[in-house]
Amino acid sequence: MAALMERRPRVGDLLGLPAWLPDLPYRVLAVREPGIDGYVWLDGYLLDGYAVVERSFLVPVARLRELPDPVWGNG
Repeated sequence: MAALMERRPRVGDLLGLPAWLPDLPYRVLAVREPGIDGYVWLDGYLLDGYAVVERSFLVPVARLRELPDPVWGNG
C-alpha cells in the first residue's frame, strides 16, 4: 500500500486518490488553491489501461497517496 503524502502534490506526480474517488492511478497536470485549508484542486487524468480520462478533483492533501511511478520513478 502506498504511503499518505506528507507534502503538497506537484505537476507530474502519480497519485492514489481518496477512497471515495475512483481507485485508479491519477497523473497530476495542475494544482490549484481552493481557499480551503488542507485541500487542493487537482487537474489531471485517470489511467485506466489504455484509456485516459481527464478529471478535476477537490481533495484533502492528507488523504492522497503517492504511487510508484513506472515512467519517471520517484527520485
